[in-house]
Parts: sequence; C-alpha cells; structure tokens
Amino acid sequence: MNFDNILMIITMIVSFVLATIAKKYKFISNNLIPLQNILVGLIVAIIEWIITKDFEVALALSGVIAGGTYDVVHNLQKLREGDWMAFRCRVISGGYCEMNQGYKKGTHYGVDIVGKNYTLANILAHSDGVVVKARGNCNKTYSSNEAAIKDWGDGFGNFVMIKHIDGYYTQYEHLAYNSVKVKVGDKVKKGDIIGYMGSTGNANGAHLHFQVNKSTTWNDTIDPTPYLDSDFLVNPVNKDRSVNQIYVNVSDLRVRDTYSLNSNILGILKENSYYNYYDVKENEGYTWYKLSSNEWVGNKDNYLTVYPKITIEDLEAENELLKKEINILKEEIASIKNNYKVIFKIGKYYLIKEKK
Repeated sequence: MNFDNILMIITMIVSFVLATIAKKYKFISNNLIPLQNILVGLIVAIIEWIITKDFEVALALSGVIAGGTYDVVHNLQKLREGDWMAFRCRVISGGYCEMNQGYKKGTHYGVDIVGKNYTLANILAHSDGVVVKARGNCNKTYSSNEAAIKDWGDGFGNFVMIKHIDGYYTQYEHLAYNSVKVKVGDKVKKGDIIGYMGSTGNANGAHLHFQVNKSTTWNDTIDPTPYLDSDFLVNPVNKDRSVNQIYVNVSDLRVRDTYSLNSNILGILKENSYYNYYDVKENEGYTWYKLSSNEWVGNKDNYLTVYPKITIEDLEAENELLKKEINILKEEIASIKNNYKVIFKIGKYYLIKEKK
C-alpha cells in the first residue's frame, strides 16, 4: 500500500471521527462540513509535510481539502506534479481551470471554477446548441439570505442556458454585467464566447458556476465534472431487431451534425451499445448512419456492426431455411439408426457400431 492510499484512509477515518464528535456534542449544527474540512486539511497537511518535507505542497493540499475538494489522492498527485489543481476545461478561455467547489446533488448543483492560477476568463459554449435562457442586465451581488427570497434568476445573476444533443443542457452563472453576448434563440458553436466571468447573483467572488441539466428545470442536474473537457454521451437504446440498428464496437465514436468529417461534433456514442438509424449515406470513404434529424455517425474499419431490421418476409424465409435444416438432420438421424447400433452410452455421448 503506497503513501497516497494510506493518506486517503487516514483522511476518511479522521473525517468520520470529527463528524461523529461534532454531531454528538453539537459543536456545530448545520455547518459541519467547513469545520470538518479545515481540521482534516490541517491533519493531512502535517502528515504530508512530515513525510515529503515539501511545505508548499502541504499548505496547498490543506487549502484544497478545507475548500471542500475531497478527492485527496487525485489532488495530491496533481499538486506533486506542480499543476496546482489546474485541469483541462473547455468552457473557459485558456483551456485550463481550477475548481473552488464541486458538485453535490441537493446542495450544490454544479461546479464553481476559475481560470488557472485563479484568473478570470471568457466563458465558452461547451458544445453546439441553441440558447434557451439568457440574462445579462443584473449588476448586483446578493448574499445567500437575499438570494433566498428572490427568484433563482437573481441567484444566478447573469446567466446563459444552452440546449444540446440528446436532451443535455448547460448553464453558465454569475457572468459579469453586460458581458452576455447571446440571446434566446441564438445558435452557438462549441467554443463560442457567450460571456465573461463575474460575481453577479449569489456569488462569493468572481467565478463561473457551471451546470449540466437534463431539462430546463434549474435543479434537474447531473454531475458536470466528467464533461468539463469531454463531449456529451448520446444515450443508447435496447436491442430491437424490428428496427434498423447499429452496434458500437469502439470508444469515443463521434456524432456529427451532418455526414462529413468537416462537420461539427455534437457528442459521442457509448461503446458496446445499440442505436437506431434512419438513413444511410456514403461520403469521404465512410458509410454514414443518421441517428436523428441532425445526428450522423460514420462507419469505417468495423467501428460499427450494422443490423438491418428484420421484416416478416425475412422471418418467413429464415423459418423455411430452419425447416430444411431440420429435415436434413432428421434424415441423418434415420440413416444412423438404420446403419448403426448403440454399444455404449455415457450421458449424452454414444458409442455406436456399424451394422453388418
């Protein structure tokens, strides 16, 4: 067991003990996590400093944990590599971001991020889509209590919501006053600038609150972390031989908005899964399959296995073929019975001898 694993175990144990003590003796009521994070962060930092003698990494790690980022092993590895918690991120200019607060269903419905080294940046559209909500005229920052008595539009401050492929929505909140560059109905492309990082709404300092929603309802969310630098996964369907289907044999096969490699990428297909298709085109050396009105996927080198739908005629023909095969087997069995006799039998195996 390496040091990182030991550190993670110690963190979990200490976290549990502190939570239990705080709850039992009511040191804190509804604000357990911040105190717990700070204490655990200090303990982990001391252990890291003693073992590695690297005070800067220990101090940074303490701050990361106290701030609520609990993936200790992953964070520790990044800190030791000198990355200081910056990671690839396609929704802000510069391509890298740092996370202030992670996703937690029921309490925090997105992730709070800033640019690398805590810099501000332009906000970029995650993927191609259509703007369904937008606001850019909020010039206030509200405290939590003030925001609680207002509608969620005020809590968001200036924000943009974009509808993408397969029912995915992205939401970008707390944008700077008058920085929003899109309006409802606008079509956007991946990487288009839609605003600038700010602190409007219920925000403690300038940052981007980024959400991935499954509808336009503000809290109908999924964890956005896996999508900070990746395409959306198109949902597969069940196997159904009554419709035309493809089966995906490779990972990260891209879905495009038309049958060309020069077209826009909308998402990716799930490996080892089925999808219905409704049209077929040949272009650029690929066979393209239409998944919906504007979703196409190209097949080459066995990326896909194609299963055309089975019709009544196909089933009848297959039934006739099976009947012929059964008749052939019956004839072979009859021939064996007439020309051979059973000498010995073990389970389903027979020892036979030709009749004289």
